[in-house]
Amino acid sequence: MIRISRIIWEKTSNYDFVRKALIYVLPVAGLLGVTVPTLFGLINLTMLGIYLAIPMISAPLIYYAVFIKRADPEDIEIIGA
Repeated sequence: MIRISRIIWEKTSNYDFVRKALIYVLPVAGLLGVTVPTLFGLINLTMLGIYLAIPMISAPLIYYAVFIKRADPEDIEIIGA
């Protein structure tokens, strides 16, 4: 696992590695922030976790839709072609 992360770290810049890590970690942390208090029966903490989970789950999806899809050259439509 550490060996794989070192290979990824060397192939990409620091910004790209952190960006990719946050895209995968934020939704998982958001889901854990809601499910773990629910499993322990802490409903008040679950409600508080929902306020944080919604942006944590939606932010990587919006980032992917806006920035990654926009940079894809296959999605660019050329007018008059």
